[in-house]
Amino acid sequence: MKATLLSCALLLALTNCATSGDTDLDGGETDAAIKQDAAKVDAAKEAATSQCVPSCTTDDECSNSCPEVPNGVNCCDTSTGICYAYSSSVCPAPVQDAGFD
Repeated sequence: MKATLLSCALLLALTNCATSGDTDLDGGETDAAIKQDAAKVDAAKEAATSQCVPSCTTDDECSNSCPEVPNGVNCCDTSTGICYAYSSSVCPAPVQDAGFD
């Protein structure tokens, strides 16, 4: 049923045949509410693109560039150069490389 309604809505939108007397296909949402929802999605996308540094060497680089972690901190995995979220108030000490000895 939803697929049929979506297909009809798409067809009407593509052919520009919809008039103000047509059935309300968006569940009663006003244009303002739809635009507000779209703005929230755009803000979320923008927040997602304001990511951490591409490569890190210290925890400070991650804590200064990454989005805030609720109930945690941003840390740097120095062996890979990747920031990650850690669920504590202090980043763990780096693990020493055992090497091939």
